[in-house]
Amino acid sequence: MTPLERIQHLGGAARFSEIGASRYELNRLVAHGILTQPARGCYAVPGAPADLVAAVLSNTLVSCVSALRVYDKEIPRGNAVGPHLSAPPSRGHRDHQTGVRVHYEHATRRGDLRLVCLQDAAARAAQCQSYDSAVAILDRLTHRHGQELLDDVLARVRKRRPARAAALRLDVDGRARSPIETAVRLHLRRSGFAVAAAPVVPGVGEVDFVVEGALIVELDGFQFHSDRRAFKQDRRRDRQALRYGFPTMRFAFEDCDPARIQREITPVCEALRLAPVRPRPDLPGEFLRFLQHERESWTAPSSFATGWRHLTGLDASEVRRTMGPIVPWSATSGVRPASALTDNAPRTPR
Repeated sequence: MTPLERIQHLGGAARFSEIGASRYELNRLVAHGILTQPARGCYAVPGAPADLVAAVLSNTLVSCVSALRVYDKEIPRGNAVGPHLSAPPSRGHRDHQTGVRVHYEHATRRGDLRLVCLQDAAARAAQCQSYDSAVAILDRLTHRHGQELLDDVLARVRKRRPARAAALRLDVDGRARSPIETAVRLHLRRSGFAVAAAPVVPGVGEVDFVVEGALIVELDGFQFHSDRRAFKQDRRRDRQALRYGFPTMRFAFEDCDPARIQREITPVCEALRLAPVRPRPDLPGEFLRFLQHERESWTAPSSFATGWRHLTGLDASEVRRTMGPIVPWSATSGVRPASALTDNAPRTPR
């Protein structure tokens, strides 16, 4: 393996001791512009990731959100600005480059790469980032890697921050497919709505949300709703859902502000509470009973969390500050909208 191939194998940047080549060979590559030398004993290919270069300069590992974005470019950046790096606790705190965040921790390195393993990076991000950013990150990871990874990460978080680990256990939902879905779900649930994320509506298919067991809410990003075929399919699904008793509200990406969605669906949910949309009377009784069962599951206690009862300390303060003053849905309606197809009996809000 040539020196250039070795550096590329290590991600694009490395220290002299990792490359296994003479200084003469490396200096020649630098002179020809094939490599750069950001500092004495440090070499990188042009355009190497800035986080990796920062880790090489400080002889640390890429960690936290910086590492997660190496594993998955779609991971939300959260409130991370500069590189997040990992150093062993025994090294002791020292001055680092401006804008660099160093976590002093015991972390497992991924092979030869200056990168902590996925579980350690996720556990660090779950503690380092703001609460809602941590939920969005773990939503994405759970959606891609499954419940087993989430269990492992939360077990690590529990050792240092048990209250946050317990709250994340309630709020993380691996069915979320984007950070905006996470943000909307959290906001609506905190406002008192029962929100089922990514449920499969019988006869319609998977939708983004069913709110209060009565209203379908779809967030239409341009990527999956931009062509004519998708446009027609969406409207066919909306008409079918209405036949089964589910009106639909669609929000374009530009309109997907959680507070705005809450304001717009509140009067609609109030109207549905007073006059629920009924499915077509000619549907088979067995299908109607199945719809009834699904509606009840979408309004189970696990589908809503009024306020911030499960958050503590700084997490509760941060969420209260970002949401601002709100009137919980249960306070405006007095009762939850009827989930039954034929029963309008009110239910006690949680």
